[in-house]
Amino acid sequence: MWSFLAKLLTIVAAASLQHPHTSKFGTPRIPLGTAAHSSERFVGGLMGVHADVTLCMHTKHAAIKLSGIPLGGTLKGTARFSDGEGSSVVVDEPLQTSLRRRFVNIVGAKFDRERDRVYVTVKLPFLLGTQTIMLGRAADDEDVGACTPPAL
Repeated sequence: MWSFLAKLLTIVAAASLQHPHTSKFGTPRIPLGTAAHSSERFVGGLMGVHADVTLCMHTKHAAIKLSGIPLGGTLKGTARFSDGEGSSVVVDEPLQTSLRRRFVNIVGAKFDRERDRVYVTVKLPFLLGTQTIMLGRAADDEDVGACTPPAL
């Protein structure tokens, strides 16, 4: 009896260490009813600026919301990327113009599936130089409806 309980506790402990977005075999876990059209939301911040990014892999674009005192409020817009893992990012107007006015340039981004994080490299004004913002998966990970294809 004790042997059975020990094995059961070992299995439960191992299952609790498993990554929440992968199965016990290491394959990505996709809930039933969701397709590749679902969005993945990531949040983070740097130097008083909060970033909320929704990645839409099927349309290869991201909905971006930046807010904070250094920006003078909230900026919203979209960006396109070459692929789900790549670093090539093209920021669409009017967000590009708004960032340019603040002497900010998004240099690139990388989606790290293993760590479930997005790393965004930005060039900041003055002596701040180039910085990397780490975005983690949002706890609520709700579908904010941002995965409609952007108008070109």
